Amino acid sequence: MTATDELRKKLNKLIIELDGLDATIDSPVSDMTFGEYEQEREKLLDEFIQAIVAMLDSGTCEMEYISDSMRWHCKACDKMDMAPRNPKPRYCKWCGRKVVGE
Repeated sequence: MTATDELRKKLNKLIIELDGLDATIDSPVSDMTFGEYEQEREKLLDEFIQAIVAMLDSGTCEMEYISDSMRWHCKACDKMDMAPRNPKPRYCKWCGRKVVGE
């Protein structure tokens, strides 16, 4: 499982938790006060935003073009991506890192 896959899994889990929290406050038998609900919701939203930032800014990598097989090699995750030489990929589709260098 790649780092991006793990972040997606975390985001999905947080969405489920937020949905569950919203259902809790709407329940007539809930013992959660509105203030507690707001604090918990803010905490979950903060985790959600941090996970998104981590996904978008998961580091950088260098890619090298392997000309005889029309493949790009990501030096960060050591995976190959079949794509033409131009244009150079902007992000690795496997690890999500931004491609740097010439």
